[in-house]
Amino acid sequence: SLVTDEIEFLADTLALREEKTILDVVVAGAAAGNAVSASAQWSSSSSTPIADLRDAAKNVLTSQHTQVDTLLISPQVELDLMNHADVKDIYKYSGKTTNAEAPVVAGRSRSIPNIAGLDVYVSDAVYGTSIPSGSSTSALIGDGYAVVCKRGPSLGLTYVAEPLTVRRWNDEGTRSVRVQLFKTFIPVIFRSNQISIISSI
Repeated sequence: SLVTDEIEFLADTLALREEKTILDVVVAGAAAGNAVSASAQWSSSSSTPIADLRDAAKNVLTSQHTQVDTLLISPQVELDLMNHADVKDIYKYSGKTTNAEAPVVAGRSRSIPNIAGLDVYVSDAVYGTSIPSGSSTSALIGDGYAVVCKRGPSLGLTYVAEPLTVRRWNDEGTRSVRVQLFKTFIPVIFRSNQISIISSI
C-alpha cells in the first residue's frame, strides 16, 4: 500500500541519515597525528594507495598500539582502486579472489573486499534531507578522503536515546495520509587514535 511504501522510504532515509551522522562523528573525532596525505589522487597512475594505507595503519599502531582492520571509502574511490595498476597486480599475483565485474554497492565491497589487510566497506552513495524535491545531496564519505580504523566497540558506540517511532494520521481536508518517523541516537567515539584519515585521494 501507499502507506507501507512511504514508511519503508522514510525508514531508509532515516537509516541513511543515521549513517551520515555516525560517519561525521568518526571523521571529526580522528586524531590529527594519525592523518596521512596521499602522494597523489588514487585515480592517478603516479599514486601509491597501498603505501598510503600502510602509512595510516602504521600511524594507528604507533599511537594506539592497535591493528586497524577497516577501510571506509566512497563509491568513486572504490572505482579508482579497482582501476589502479598496483591493486590489480596484488590480486593478479597474490592468488587472492576478487570480482572486477561486481556492481558498486553500499556495504562490504564485492570487487575488492580486502586490501592491505583491511576489510573494505563502501558508503552509501548520497545523503539528502529531501532528495525527491530536488534538494542538494552530499556524499556520506567524500571522494577526497578515506577512513582507516579499528572496527568494533572499542572505537565507539551509538546510544539509542529514543527508539524508532512511527506516527500516521489522516490529513484533514485531503485524501492523504501523513506518516512521521523519528529516532534519537547519540554516536560516541572512545578512542580517536584508532582512526586515521587519508586525505587528497
